Amino acid sequence: RIGQGDHIDQVYCIPSHILGFSTDFTGILLFGACLPKRVICVRIDTFQSVHSQRSSMLSSDLNPPLRLLGAFSVAYPDYTPDKFVHVPSRSMWAAINPEETRGFTLHVPDLDARTTFSLRSAKFKKTVLNRPLPKWARYPAGVLRDLCSTDLALDNMGLVIVGDETQGIRYEYALGIITAAALHIMHNQPYDDDMLNDIVEKVRRDYIDG
Repeated sequence: RIGQGDHIDQVYCIPSHILGFSTDFTGILLFGACLPKRVICVRIDTFQSVHSQRSSMLSSDLNPPLRLLGAFSVAYPDYTPDKFVHVPSRSMWAAINPEETRGFTLHVPDLDARTTFSLRSAKFKKTVLNRPLPKWARYPAGVLRDLCSTDLALDNMGLVIVGDETQGIRYEYALGIITAAALHIMHNQPYDDDMLNDIVEKVRRDYIDG
Protein backbone atom coordinates (compact mmCIF):
# COMPACT_ATOMS: atom_id res chain seq x y z
CA ARG A 1 0.00 0.00 0.00
CA ILE A 2 1.26 3.44 -0.86
CA GLY A 3 0.69 5.95 1.87
CA GLN A 4 0.50 9.71 1.69
CA GLY A 5 3.97 11.21 1.53
CA ASP A 6 5.64 7.95 0.44
CA HIS A 7 8.54 8.43 -1.95
CA ILE A 8 7.95 6.60 -5.24
CA ASP A 9 10.84 6.15 -7.65
CA GLN A 10 8.89 4.41 -10.38
CA VAL A 11 5.28 3.36 -10.89
CA TYR A 12 3.82 0.64 -13.07
CA CYS A 13 0.18 0.09 -13.96
CA ILE A 14 -1.12 -3.46 -14.28
CA PRO A 15 -4.74 -4.21 -15.26
CA SER A 16 -6.41 -5.65 -12.19
CA HIS A 17 -7.72 -8.72 -14.03
CA ILE A 18 -4.14 -9.83 -14.69
CA LEU A 19 -3.36 -9.86 -10.99
CA GLY A 20 -6.56 -11.75 -10.29
CA PHE A 21 -8.39 -9.32 -8.04
CA SER A 22 -10.44 -6.19 -8.49
CA THR A 23 -9.87 -2.62 -7.40
CA ASP A 24 -11.73 0.65 -7.62
CA PHE A 25 -8.53 2.52 -8.44
CA THR A 26 -9.14 3.79 -11.98
CA GLY A 27 -6.43 6.18 -13.11
CA ILE A 28 -2.75 6.50 -12.23
CA LEU A 29 0.42 7.46 -14.01
CA LEU A 30 2.39 5.03 -16.12
CA PHE A 31 5.52 6.62 -17.55
CA GLY A 32 3.80 9.98 -17.48
CA ALA A 33 0.55 8.94 -19.14
CA CYS A 34 -2.82 8.61 -17.42
CA LEU A 35 -4.42 5.28 -18.27
CA PRO A 36 -8.23 5.07 -18.46
CA LYS A 37 -8.45 1.47 -17.26
CA ARG A 38 -8.94 -0.40 -14.01
CA VAL A 39 -5.56 -0.94 -12.47
CA ILE A 40 -3.82 -1.97 -9.32
CA CYS A 41 -0.77 0.10 -8.42
CA VAL A 42 2.09 -1.23 -6.31
CA ARG A 43 5.52 0.08 -5.54
CA ILE A 44 8.46 -1.89 -6.89
CA ASP A 45 9.71 -2.71 -3.39
CA THR A 46 6.32 -4.01 -2.22
CA PHE A 47 5.16 -5.87 -5.31
CA GLN A 48 6.73 -9.21 -4.43
CA SER A 49 4.92 -9.48 -1.09
CA VAL A 50 1.60 -8.44 -2.63
CA HIS A 51 1.95 -10.56 -5.72
CA SER A 52 3.13 -13.68 -3.92
CA GLN A 53 -0.35 -13.98 -2.38
CA ARG A 54 -1.89 -13.95 -5.87
CA SER A 55 0.61 -16.06 -7.79
CA SER A 56 -1.64 -19.14 -7.77
CA MET A 57 -4.07 -17.20 -9.94
CA LEU A 58 -1.37 -16.73 -12.56
CA SER A 59 0.60 -19.96 -12.40
CA SER A 60 1.13 -22.74 -9.94
CA ASP A 61 4.89 -22.28 -9.67
CA LEU A 62 5.93 -19.09 -11.47
CA ASN A 63 6.11 -15.55 -10.17
CA PRO A 64 6.62 -13.39 -13.28
CA PRO A 65 8.34 -10.02 -12.91
CA LEU A 66 6.23 -6.91 -12.80
CA ARG A 67 7.75 -5.44 -15.95
CA LEU A 68 6.69 -8.54 -17.93
CA LEU A 69 3.08 -8.08 -16.83
CA GLY A 70 3.28 -4.40 -17.71
CA ALA A 71 4.78 -5.12 -21.13
CA PHE A 72 2.09 -7.70 -21.86
CA SER A 73 -0.63 -5.22 -20.91
CA VAL A 74 0.83 -2.69 -23.34
CA ALA A 75 1.20 -5.24 -26.17
CA TYR A 76 -2.20 -6.93 -25.61
CA PRO A 77 -4.47 -4.63 -23.59
CA ASP A 78 -7.54 -6.79 -24.22
CA TYR A 79 -5.97 -10.11 -23.19
CA THR A 80 -4.42 -11.79 -20.17
CA PRO A 81 -1.37 -14.09 -20.43
CA ASP A 82 -2.25 -17.70 -21.13
CA LYS A 83 1.02 -19.10 -19.79
CA PHE A 84 4.34 -17.85 -18.45
CA VAL A 85 7.77 -19.15 -19.38
CA HIS A 86 10.95 -18.85 -17.34
CA VAL A 87 14.45 -19.99 -18.23
CA PRO A 88 16.50 -19.54 -15.04
CA SER A 89 19.81 -20.38 -16.70
CA ARG A 90 19.30 -17.45 -19.06
CA SER A 91 17.44 -14.93 -16.87
CA MET A 92 14.65 -14.71 -19.44
CA TRP A 93 10.88 -14.50 -18.99
CA ALA A 94 8.01 -14.65 -21.48
CA ALA A 95 4.23 -14.33 -21.43
CA ILE A 96 2.22 -16.15 -24.08
CA ASN A 97 -0.84 -14.93 -25.96
CA PRO A 98 -2.28 -17.82 -28.03
CA GLU A 99 -4.98 -15.51 -29.43
CA GLU A 100 -2.51 -13.71 -31.69
CA THR A 101 -3.81 -13.91 -35.28
CA ARG A 102 -1.18 -12.01 -37.26
CA GLY A 103 1.44 -14.75 -37.16
CA PHE A 104 4.23 -15.58 -34.74
CA THR A 105 4.70 -12.20 -33.08
CA LEU A 106 7.55 -11.25 -30.76
CA HIS A 107 7.40 -8.21 -28.48
CA VAL A 108 10.77 -7.44 -26.88
CA PRO A 109 10.53 -4.23 -24.83
CA ASP A 110 14.18 -4.52 -23.74
CA LEU A 111 15.06 -3.84 -27.38
CA ASP A 112 12.05 -1.60 -28.02
CA ALA A 113 11.25 -3.96 -30.87
CA ARG A 114 8.48 -6.10 -32.36
CA THR A 115 8.28 -8.32 -35.40
CA THR A 116 5.97 -10.94 -36.91
CA PHE A 117 6.90 -13.92 -39.05
CA SER A 118 5.31 -17.21 -40.05
CA LEU A 119 6.48 -20.77 -40.59
CA ARG A 120 6.80 -20.02 -44.28
CA SER A 121 8.47 -16.63 -44.01
CA ALA A 122 10.90 -17.88 -41.33
CA LYS A 123 12.30 -20.38 -43.83
CA PHE A 124 13.37 -17.47 -46.00
CA LYS A 125 14.44 -15.25 -43.07
CA LYS A 126 11.62 -12.84 -43.83
CA THR A 127 8.82 -11.20 -41.87
CA VAL A 128 5.18 -11.65 -42.88
CA LEU A 129 5.57 -8.37 -44.81
CA ASN A 130 8.37 -9.99 -46.85
CA ARG A 131 11.02 -7.80 -45.27
CA PRO A 132 14.33 -9.14 -43.93
CA LEU A 133 14.09 -10.45 -40.39
CA PRO A 134 15.63 -8.14 -37.81
CA LYS A 135 18.96 -9.51 -36.64
CA TRP A 136 17.66 -10.01 -33.09
CA ALA A 137 14.76 -12.19 -34.33
CA ARG A 138 16.80 -14.75 -36.28
CA TYR A 139 17.20 -17.22 -33.42
CA PRO A 140 13.46 -17.33 -32.58
CA ALA A 141 12.61 -17.67 -36.29
CA GLY A 142 15.13 -20.46 -36.69
CA VAL A 143 13.71 -22.26 -33.67
CA LEU A 144 10.20 -22.03 -35.11
CA ARG A 145 11.42 -23.39 -38.44
CA ASP A 146 13.31 -26.30 -36.91
CA LEU A 147 10.59 -27.31 -34.45
CA CYS A 148 8.12 -27.53 -37.34
CA SER A 149 9.61 -30.94 -38.15
CA THR A 150 8.79 -32.18 -34.65
CA ASP A 151 5.21 -30.85 -34.67
CA LEU A 152 6.05 -28.34 -31.94
CA ALA A 153 5.65 -25.22 -34.07
CA LEU A 154 2.73 -22.79 -34.00
CA ASP A 155 2.06 -20.31 -36.77
CA ASN A 156 0.01 -17.95 -34.60
CA MET A 157 1.25 -17.01 -31.16
CA GLY A 158 2.20 -13.83 -29.35
CA LEU A 159 5.26 -13.84 -27.14
CA VAL A 160 6.21 -10.92 -24.88
CA ILE A 161 9.77 -11.36 -23.65
CA VAL A 162 11.89 -9.61 -21.03
CA GLY A 163 15.27 -10.57 -19.67
CA ASP A 164 18.39 -9.55 -17.81
CA GLU A 165 20.89 -10.85 -20.34
CA THR A 166 23.52 -8.55 -21.79
CA GLN A 167 22.21 -7.13 -25.04
CA GLY A 168 23.94 -8.37 -28.15
CA ILE A 169 24.72 -11.91 -29.26
CA ARG A 170 24.04 -13.40 -25.83
CA TYR A 171 20.61 -11.75 -25.63
CA GLU A 172 19.72 -12.85 -29.17
CA TYR A 173 20.75 -16.43 -28.36
CA ALA A 174 18.62 -16.29 -25.21
CA LEU A 175 15.63 -15.20 -27.31
CA GLY A 176 15.97 -18.50 -29.14
CA ILE A 177 16.13 -20.38 -25.84
CA ILE A 178 12.97 -18.77 -24.45
CA THR A 179 11.13 -19.28 -27.76
CA ALA A 180 11.96 -22.99 -27.75
CA ALA A 181 10.78 -23.26 -24.15
CA ALA A 182 7.52 -21.46 -24.96
CA LEU A 183 6.75 -23.80 -27.85
CA HIS A 184 7.33 -26.84 -25.64
CA ILE A 185 5.04 -25.40 -22.97
CA MET A 186 2.27 -24.70 -25.49
CA HIS A 187 2.39 -28.37 -26.50
CA ASN A 188 2.66 -29.58 -22.90
CA GLN A 189 6.05 -31.12 -23.61
CA PRO A 190 8.85 -31.35 -21.04
CA TYR A 191 12.22 -29.75 -21.63
CA ASP A 192 15.48 -29.01 -19.84
CA ASP A 193 18.40 -26.67 -20.34
CA ASP A 194 20.43 -29.18 -22.34
CA MET A 195 17.55 -29.82 -24.74
CA LEU A 196 16.95 -26.10 -25.30
CA ASN A 197 20.65 -25.46 -25.88
CA ASP A 198 20.81 -28.32 -28.39
CA ILE A 199 17.90 -26.82 -30.34
CA VAL A 200 19.41 -23.34 -30.44
CA GLU A 201 22.90 -24.62 -31.26
CA LYS A 202 21.44 -26.41 -34.28
CA VAL A 203 19.75 -23.15 -35.29
CA ARG A 204 23.07 -21.35 -34.98
CA ARG A 205 24.84 -23.87 -37.22
CA ASP A 206 22.16 -24.44 -39.86
CA TYR A 207 20.17 -21.22 -39.89
CA ILE A 208 22.33 -18.39 -38.59
CA ASP A 209 25.76 -19.43 -39.90
CA GLY A 210 24.59 -21.79 -42.64
